[in-house]
Amino acid sequence: MKSSEITSWYNELKSRCPNGKMTKKDMLKCYKDLSTCDMDKIEHVVSAIYKAFDTDNDGKVDFREFVIGFLLTTKGSMEEKLDYTFQLYDVDKNGYIDQSEIDIMAKYVLRMLGGNGNEFESIELLKHFISSCHCNEQGLITKEDFVRALSKNELLSQLCYPNTLSLYFTSFIALSINGNKNKQRALLIEACLLLAQDAFQVVLDSENPNAIGKMRANPTAQLKGFADHYEKCIQNTTQYERSMSEETDQDKRLKLWADLTMIARRQEIWDVCRTAARFCLLYDSEQRRSVLNITDQSSIPNVYQRDLIRLLAEIHFIAGEAEIEFIRERRIELFDTPIRPPMPTVPSAQRIQLQQESDNDWKYYCQWLQQLSIRACTHFSTGASLGQLLNESWLVCRSGEYLWNYTRHLFYSNRLRLILDPLSTIVNGLKKVGFEREILLLVNLCVALGNAYITPLPVSADDTRSISNVETTPIPQQAPTTTIKKGTKADQQTTATNVVPAGSPLTTVKTDDLKAALDICEYAINQTNEEVAKPLSVSIRDRQTLLQLWVTIKQQLQQSIKSSLSNILGDEDENTSSLNTLSRAVIAVDVLSRLDNGWHDNKDGMNLKQISL
Repeated sequence: MKSSEITSWYNELKSRCPNGKMTKKDMLKCYKDLSTCDMDKIEHVVSAIYKAFDTDNDGKVDFREFVIGFLLTTKGSMEEKLDYTFQLYDVDKNGYIDQSEIDIMAKYVLRMLGGNGNEFESIELLKHFISSCHCNEQGLITKEDFVRALSKNELLSQLCYPNTLSLYFTSFIALSINGNKNKQRALLIEACLLLAQDAFQVVLDSENPNAIGKMRANPTAQLKGFADHYEKCIQNTTQYERSMSEETDQDKRLKLWADLTMIARRQEIWDVCRTAARFCLLYDSEQRRSVLNITDQSSIPNVYQRDLIRLLAEIHFIAGEAEIEFIRERRIELFDTPIRPPMPTVPSAQRIQLQQESDNDWKYYCQWLQQLSIRACTHFSTGASLGQLLNESWLVCRSGEYLWNYTRHLFYSNRLRLILDPLSTIVNGLKKVGFEREILLLVNLCVALGNAYITPLPVSADDTRSISNVETTPIPQQAPTTTIKKGTKADQQTTATNVVPAGSPLTTVKTDDLKAALDICEYAINQTNEEVAKPLSVSIRDRQTLLQLWVTIKQQLQQSIKSSLSNILGDEDENTSSLNTLSRAVIAVDVLSRLDNGWHDNKDGMNLKQISL
């Protein structure tokens, strides 16, 4: 401590305690002033702290004892912190800790932090740490055994990092408090501030609409101001990122941020969840990923780093989900356009100018919402990329489930082109590492990707104007860093029914896109063949949309249907499975409906009489 700090503290102590010594009553009053807890909740803990600070046992804490105690608990070595912790738990000061003292202190601390003293999970956590010490024949733990055993415990070493013991206390209490979200949120924010005090608060304030300054008269200007404020605030993570290079415990901090993110997600405290996830994903670097070289079969995989990358994939999923919740708070779904607020009444002389400014602000705001949607989807696809890096198909499947569950509305509105890139990443991942028996998920994603390739977005004259042409400050183009429950079978069977209808006017699509869509469809059809899919079963209902999409793509490529059937269903005489027979019938009926609407297969049209029903 600096001499100026010591002098300031001494003057404060003298103002509170003129004789320069603090009694237990004085310390209780100090804690009461600093804490929102009831006195009965903090009295026993403060008493234990008071006894630990009173090194000469004279019943009072002088300034020297107070400063030494404070420095031990905040800046001391691990052994010094453990020595202090031992004194806290040694309630009767006999030089030993027994089980009753562990129970008593655990309950008191939990009550002080907001629990009711009976939180099973948190108390068991504390017991686990203490039980790692070797008790003597009487079941007692000496200070030497306590310090020696716990200083070797990796998890406790992480907890004893300055301020992180408080972090774990507060976060586990937040899990235990039921029904009081305000208290849960306050505790989680307190824990996060211990890791990144200044930067975390600034980024958290990005979602505070009251922090953007004075209210604008035009509601669209207010929305544009909020978007600007949001982007500027989240850039403050770069300050924390610069300081990361000086950290020697990046893996531990990654875990701490991940734990806080998961706790906030479990409690559905979305703003804290989003902000904690941002800081956690700063540790998802190319350098970390390069540690894994799964193609090198001669090297032993780094199990610890694999666990961390798996954890980062989980955080990417949570971050994507939290981003979507933020978009839903704007009362829209992914990639939707919100309802524009009405213009205020203005004099006719100013109406034209204000209308133009309002138009520019509104386009800016809508573009910003589109970027948020892209970031959310990219979180899911990045999780799939990490799963592919680990060669773990369940992560890729989970990524697909997230994307499918949150974007099905795009399927029915012919806007799948908006998620072409994440869809392509996930499907390619499934092709490379497998799909964990999730055959219906594979079909749904392949149909979605095929439609994304062949269905261009509707573009209006207004949409063609880039945001760079609008006279506003450009939105920072932050690259998205990248758990919904698995969809039910009924959800997965809700395969798209909006394939380009038979006989509809064909839209001009690039040939390369059509060929890519055809490859995806034929891959999925092959994977659903009975011989390949065994022991999984696929019904004709699951396959019907896929087959119709295949016919649509062949039609647009002006390729023969009949001559290609054997490539995807095998020879008709040799492959007589019921699924393939029904598949031929579905294709024949679909082609017939297109012929009735004016389409002709000029090369060699199908003969319905040759189809076995």
